[in-house]
Amino acid sequence: IRLKVKTVDPDTSRVLPRSELAAHLGGHVIVREKTGQLLPDHAIYRVTLEPEIDAELGLLEAHSWRGHLTIQAAWQAPLWPYARQVFSVMVRELGF
Repeated sequence: IRLKVKTVDPDTSRVLPRSELAAHLGGHVIVREKTGQLLPDHAIYRVTLEPEIDAELGLLEAHSWRGHLTIQAAWQAPLWPYARQVFSVMVRELGF
């Protein structure tokens, strides 16, 4: 299923909302328990995905899916586009 990112929470999850995601219950999130709540040891963000093809949406929207996800994306440093622009302006202005 090809998916696209719909939303990413702007802040980390302070409490694990679904206990089945905890490592000691079969999930992959390492947590510690405090006052009956599961607190993640590392920063985790909730990401909502939706199918790219609308025809698949009718089949999938009634279900909550759990599994492994492979993300394919081109990586680049956050400041690289700005550095490249500055360098190209310098080359142009210096007459190289």
